[in-house]
Amino acid sequence: MTALNLDFSLGISDFVIKPYSLREFEARLRLALWNDDHPPDDHTLKIDDLVINMARYEVRVKGSVVELTLKEYELLKHLVTHEARVFTRSDLLDSIWGYDYYGGMRTVDVHIRRLRSKLGESGKAITTVRGVGYKFDPP
Repeated sequence: MTALNLDFSLGISDFVIKPYSLREFEARLRLALWNDDHPPDDHTLKIDDLVINMARYEVRVKGSVVELTLKEYELLKHLVTHEARVFTRSDLLDSIWGYDYYGGMRTVDVHIRRLRSKLGESGKAITTVRGVGYKFDPP
């Protein structure tokens, strides 16, 4: 692959053309690692491998985009922004679905189950508080 036909949509953010110096390569590698550890702006939340970009409604786990429905995204964002706070199903229904929602309480359980499944290992941070509800409790 030459520099002229790089596909940046594949996640390429930088490249080095041969011949290159080891110092330049090390500097670019340090910068890439630093950028990975620091979210780019105030609209981004990073918890371990989970990155939530609130400006783009985008969730990534280990760099890969996770496809979420709007309600799953809003539920995750709500739990993450109120870390360690326990929410009852009723609280979550009111906050995410609104006061005029007529469905059952189990709607929250179904969305939590789907969310955990889609997030993989990062989904384990969404914990169940028996008899109460749910909270986001990262390791």
